[in-house]
Amino acid sequence: MTAPYVRFQGVSKTYDGGGQAAVAGLDLDVAAGEFLTLLGPSGSGKTTTLMMLAGFETPSKGAILVEGEDISRKPAHKRGLGMVFQNYALFPHMSVAQNIAFPLQVRRMGRADIAARVKRALAMVQLEGYENRRPGQLSGGQQQRVALARALVFEPKAVLMDEPLGALDKSLREQLQYEISRIHRDLGVTVLYVTHDQSEALTMSDRIAVFNKGKVEQCGAPGTLYDAPANLFVAGFIGENNFVNARISGSGEGVVRAASPAGAMSARSAGAQAGLAVIAIRPERVALNPAAAEGVTRLEASVTERYFAGDHVRLVTRLKSGEEVALKASRLNAETLPQPGAAVTIGWRIEDAQAFPPDTTEPALKEPAAA
Repeated sequence: MTAPYVRFQGVSKTYDGGGQAAVAGLDLDVAAGEFLTLLGPSGSGKTTTLMMLAGFETPSKGAILVEGEDISRKPAHKRGLGMVFQNYALFPHMSVAQNIAFPLQVRRMGRADIAARVKRALAMVQLEGYENRRPGQLSGGQQQRVALARALVFEPKAVLMDEPLGALDKSLREQLQYEISRIHRDLGVTVLYVTHDQSEALTMSDRIAVFNKGKVEQCGAPGTLYDAPANLFVAGFIGENNFVNARISGSGEGVVRAASPAGAMSARSAGAQAGLAVIAIRPERVALNPAAAEGVTRLEASVTERYFAGDHVRLVTRLKSGEEVALKASRLNAETLPQPGAAVTIGWRIEDAQAFPPDTTEPALKEPAAA
């Protein structure tokens, strides 16, 4: 097995004399050429992790290795890493070409080599013809392309991106997601990307490390995190999920049976074996008026809300337990879908739902009333 390109080895970071750790005991490997996204809510430790790799923060404990070399105490400008910030950080008095050339001039490269590299970088981000403009004459998306070109022009070991698309509107953000992914594929450069936007992470990443309270809850491919979250936090943070509280009445062969005032239900076990459980089911996996069959959960509900959502119709239903379950229905059948107030049956197959143990770091799960 090849050695990781970047390795965080027992890395912790504390502020204010050793209080609450911003990052706690982080062990994380990044392969060469990989696009790894650090995803999590505000204050989860993802940006602190990136800043320690960049050299703008120093680990309180542990080591950060790049190609086997411990760079934990190495100055930022000697790490050979490119950096892209949310606020672009361009020099307003310099032209686009001068901004891109700046890292090369610092490295005392020859004038001809600088000109050739700047030309290639402009083509890479599709900004040919803009070299003489100032940042103030560009749109936000164009400024971010310049920042990306500047980070890549000196052929860094890796590129670190801290919420680079956070200041852009939705359509432009989506466009640049694909542009950054294309550049990553074309160059094969290692990318560590910080965001709190889970849809952005799912779209762009080879792997995602989900941060929460200074620790990585799960790290894996986007499809793995979406289909097989390790715990309730990941299940709720990656994509959309419905959660129904229940008490397990039986289990075996990776399947649990549970009951609540909403009715009897079954799901794949995701760590829950006995006692209280939280059944997680994604809206696109919830069926409307499913036929009775072995292994299919069927619960009575009433429609409380109905929304047109472009490619689907979103229905929100309320179970007998009072809990709400959302589902997505095809817009092709919109005229036959129930209106608010209608009584319906909703359900799911065992393989489409997961039963998690309650999250002990959150307030205690309320005991479901007797079914």
